Amino acid sequence: MRLNSGRLLNERIKTHPRKIAVVAKSEQLDFLTLNQRANRLAHVLAGQGVKCNDKVGILLPNSPEFVVAYLAVQKAGGVTVPLDMKLPPKDVDAILRFADARLLVTLPSAESIADIKQPMVTVEKEQIKCKGEILHPPDDDWGVDRSAGDEATYLYTSGSTGQPKLAVLTHENLSCFPRVVQEIYATSSEEVYGLLLPMSHVSGPIAIQELIEHGTTLVFLDLMTERRGALQSIQENKVTLIWGVVPLYRLLIHEAKIRKFDTSRLRILAVMGMETPVDFMREMSQAFPHTAVVQGYGLTETSGVVIGTPPRDAVRKMQSIGRPVHFMDVRIVDAKGNPLPPKRHGEIVVKGAAVMKSYYRNEAATKERIKDGWLHTGDVGCLDEEGYLYLLGRTDDMIITGGLNVFPGEVEDVIRRHPKVKDVAVVGLPDPGRGTIVKAVIVPSSEITKEEILKFCRLNLSPFKCPRMVEFRDDLPKTSTGKISRGALRRMEKS
Repeated sequence: MRLNSGRLLNERIKTHPRKIAVVAKSEQLDFLTLNQRANRLAHVLAGQGVKCNDKVGILLPNSPEFVVAYLAVQKAGGVTVPLDMKLPPKDVDAILRFADARLLVTLPSAESIADIKQPMVTVEKEQIKCKGEILHPPDDDWGVDRSAGDEATYLYTSGSTGQPKLAVLTHENLSCFPRVVQEIYATSSEEVYGLLLPMSHVSGPIAIQELIEHGTTLVFLDLMTERRGALQSIQENKVTLIWGVVPLYRLLIHEAKIRKFDTSRLRILAVMGMETPVDFMREMSQAFPHTAVVQGYGLTETSGVVIGTPPRDAVRKMQSIGRPVHFMDVRIVDAKGNPLPPKRHGEIVVKGAAVMKSYYRNEAATKERIKDGWLHTGDVGCLDEEGYLYLLGRTDDMIITGGLNVFPGEVEDVIRRHPKVKDVAVVGLPDPGRGTIVKAVIVPSSEITKEEILKFCRLNLSPFKCPRMVEFRDDLPKTSTGKISRGALRRMEKS
C-alpha cells in the first residue's frame, strides 16, 4: 500500500512541522498549518459525500488555497480535477460534467456564476463555506490510504476536436517526479522551488508531490501581473530552482535587465515545453550568470518532466533537452514504429512508470496514443551518440513542401534573430503546386516590411525553408502556459 500525498503530509509534520511549505505574496504556511487546513477541508468534503475515487474539481488560482484543496481531496480519497482559471464558465461546467465530478472547490466569487451547475465548497484563506454557511470543521488528522495504481488526478488537455481530454494520472505516476528531479538536478529537502506555471497544469500536482515527499518549499511567482515582485520574491525567499516556458522566461529576463536583484541562490532555470533557440538559452545565461540554464522535456501524459539536462552539462549540451531518467525508456521511431539510430529524425516515444493510465472515457484516444506500453508523444526529435535528445517540433506541425521536410521551429529561430521581430510562428498552408507552403506570422517590435523578412531568411535558410507568405499581427494565440499555439493559427487560417 502506498500513501497518497494527503497521507504523506501527516507523516511530514512529524519531522518538519514548522518549516515553511508554501509562500505566496500575502501569506505563507508551514507544514503544520498546511496540514491542519487540509484536514479541515477534507472533513467538509467527506461531509458532502466525497468518497474514494469521487472526482472533485478545483478552480483556484496559484495560491496556498490550491495546495490546501488538492491535499484535502487526496486525504478524502478523491480524485482531483484541476481547472484553469481562464476557462469560460461554460467550459468549466462541461469538463466537470464530463469528469463526473461530485462537486467543485473554488473561490467565494464563483458562487454567483450561473453557468457552473455543480455543487460548490468555497475557500478563502482559513474560511470554508458551503451553501452560504461558514463551516468550522475539526483539524484532526484525516487521510485514506490509496494503492499505487489508484487514480490521483485528471488533467485537462485541450484537443483539436473541442471535446475535453482528461489524462488520468495515478499515485504511482505522480510519485515519479520527486525521483526525476533528484536524479537530474540532485535536489534535496533544502530546495526552494519557484512556480511560474499554472497549478491547473501538470506542474501543480507534481510540485505538490515533491513538496510533500521531500519537505521542500514552494514559492508562487506571478510574472503576468507583477514582474518586479517575482524577482524580489526569488531574492527574499532564496529560490533555488524554477521550471517554466520561454514566453514567461522572456518576461523574467526583461525585468532582470532593468532591476538588479540578488539571484545568486538560484541554482537551476529549467526550460520546458517547446523547441528553444540556443540564442535565447545564452541570453538567459547572461541574465542569470550564477545559474545553470538547462532544458527538460515532459508532457501531461508523462506526469511532467522525464527527460532533462544535468547542470554539469548546461553549456556542453545547451541545445539538448537532456537524457531520460533511468526508469524511463525513450526511443526515436519511424512512421511504422521501428526504432531509428542516433542522428535520425523521428517521433519521440516514451515508456515507463510515469506514463499516464489512460484518457478518461476515451478508449479510442488512449489506444491511439499508447501502443504496446509506448506513449507516442507526437513530437519529433533525434538522439545523439551519448543518448541526449534534441527536440525539433511536433509531427502535426511539420511542413512538407515540395516533398521536403521543414520544421517550423528552425525557421522561427532564424526570423526571431531579426532585430525588428518580437515574436513569430510558422505554419504550413495548402498549395496546389507544392502541397504545402511555409507561412510566417510575425509580431514586429518596430516597423518592418515583408521584403526585409524574406531577404533575411534567404541569407540564413535553405531556399525551400524560406516563407512564401508573411503576415504581421499584434499578437499570437497562446496556450494557458504561454506557449504559442500553432494549431490555433492553422484553425484561424481555415476559418
